[in-house]
Amino acid sequence: MAGRQTDKYFGDESACEFFLKHGEELNVKDDIGERLVSALKDPQKSESNESFMKAMELTKAYASSGSITHFSAVARTFYELFEMFETGRDPRQK
Repeated sequence: MAGRQTDKYFGDESACEFFLKHGEELNVKDDIGERLVSALKDPQKSESNESFMKAMELTKAYASSGSITHFSAVARTFYELFEMFETGRDPRQK
């Protein structure tokens, strides 16, 4: 595709395409997963848009810091941040 950038972690896919394609591999829970897909498909109308944007910005900052060494860790970090913003709970406390 013309004008498309290759991302260090997502390759030629956009972050949105990556999560739509690999969501099942990330063991996405139904409710949170549905909210995430909704935010990806129609960000302007989704009630989860703010959570999505916050999680994406924090994940980008963390990934660019060099603290994450594998792309799957980036995806997991994003998902857990998204879940935290959506539910208000720490996803590590399960």
